[in-house]
Amino acid sequence: MADQRLGPNPSFKDVKEAIDKQRDLISNTINWTLNYTNLYFVFQGMVFSSIMSSKKISCKLKWIPITLSLLVSIYNFLAVCVNMKMLLKFYEELEDYWPMLDDLRNSLANAQGQELQENPANANPANAQGQEPRYAHRTPHRTFRRQVVCFSTLLLLLAITAIMLWGCFQVECVSTAVVTEN
Repeated sequence: MADQRLGPNPSFKDVKEAIDKQRDLISNTINWTLNYTNLYFVFQGMVFSSIMSSKKISCKLKWIPITLSLLVSIYNFLAVCVNMKMLLKFYEELEDYWPMLDDLRNSLANAQGQELQENPANANPANAQGQEPRYAHRTPHRTFRRQVVCFSTLLLLLAITAIMLWGCFQVECVSTAVVTEN
């Protein structure tokens, strides 16, 4: 099972480096997603602080906090969607490397087994032949679980966005019309 990114006969070191690179991509994607979301909440906090610090806002200016919140919400939601899609792809690519690593370990164990038959003094029980794969491979359950976590994250972000937009919409207006008393 040769990988096109690693060439026809990847070495143990090449596969290990590819796995480390994939893990770094996953970590960076998670960090960027958290940074986007944190900045989003800071900005929404600034919008709400400015609304709450003013006594009342004119109805004709009510669209400003709503528009600001909506634009930032759309940008953040799209950024998180893209990052979640990339994260799922990176996890799938990472799981493609585990069988290659197991195959390389098994071939190494087989080579050491032949060496042991020739020279029994080098026996190492940790390199037993026929051992189970060390790493869990892709399963439908694991993939489904990741998708559910990503989908739930997006739903939670949508719910928070809806609450924030509702909060901006509920700003009290000062009526500019003159009230006449009878």
